[in-house]
Amino acid sequence: MLKVRKLFIAMFVLISITSCTSNSSYGDRLKRPDPTIVVTEAPPTAPTATSAPTIPTLPPTTIFVPKVVCLQSIGEECAWELRLPNDLGCNAQTPSSERVFALLPCEYSYWIGFLETKLTTLGVRVDKDGYYASNEVDLIKDIQRKLGVGDDGLIGPKTWRAVFSDIDCYQFNYESGEPGWMYDCYYDNNSDGMYGPGDPIPN
Repeated sequence: MLKVRKLFIAMFVLISITSCTSNSSYGDRLKRPDPTIVVTEAPPTAPTATSAPTIPTLPPTTIFVPKVVCLQSIGEECAWELRLPNDLGCNAQTPSSERVFALLPCEYSYWIGFLETKLTTLGVRVDKDGYYASNEVDLIKDIQRKLGVGDDGLIGPKTWRAVFSDIDCYQFNYESGEPGWMYDCYYDNNSDGMYGPGDPIPN
């Protein structure tokens, strides 16, 4: 009987030890920390080189410097000076003092100024500067149509004679100087009956 009791006690102890071991293992599993999560940052990237903003370059500003020409000289001094305008409608500006006819746009001369002065006495609004500007071509064409001499914009002998119709040098008396408003006929050296291109410029 004693042996049975000892055997029973021994079995009870064994069962208790086994139970404790099993519970301890389960407890260990409950208390085991979660796997460590390692967060790795991306390696810093080298800053990309940024170019400076492009500033648009403006074309250089062209300063217009007018050319100064003399249309009429008296002695050693210039009596009629012209500052050529910045005429964008002309490729070139040329003098026409040495040519007889026709006077063309973009030309300058004493005779163009002489004609412009006459036109102003007839009520035409035009600059008396001696320069036949590109924006005056339509004006000259309109005058030519009114005078019945075509409308090509070229100032030829017909246009000239029509504008100066009141000055007929054939009626001028060179000895008495009459009529007085024809005093320019003194310079009608080519004897074409009118004072204009082809005659000397008073100096």
